[in-house]
Amino acid sequence: MYKLFLATITLLATYASSAAITKPADNQVSQLETRGNFLGDGTWYTTETGRPGSCGEWLNDGMMVVALNAPQMGDTAECNRQVWVTNITNGETQVARVVDKCPECLWGSLDMSPALFSSICGGQLGLGRVPITWGFCDREHGC
Repeated sequence: MYKLFLATITLLATYASSAAITKPADNQVSQLETRGNFLGDGTWYTTETGRPGSCGEWLNDGMMVVALNAPQMGDTAECNRQVWVTNITNGETQVARVVDKCPECLWGSLDMSPALFSSICGGQLGLGRVPITWGFCDREHGC
């Protein structure tokens, strides 16, 4: 837990000095990423676009879903996987499902449904962008 706290403080300092978080070089992978977690920007988008998400499902803004950044999504390899998402600034965490791809999102970043973003940001969609950590739910990391 202490190491997670230190990594979070380091991330916040990095985030304050950088507008976007990019994937670290392979030899500088963050301590959190080595445990299966990722660091990035959390944003939100209107899921009700009149077309299905890239995973083929029709979406609505009330769903707890994410669009995964294109570099980590690939084609549709990660469709329907569950993820946990934590807002680093307030510690709020929720579980969601990958249902779409975010072409403009950088490595480690997620674009969230309004319901998900609102739930980890105290109802404040106006924040627009927050630093997040997240990971896939699986046997090792659970959800």
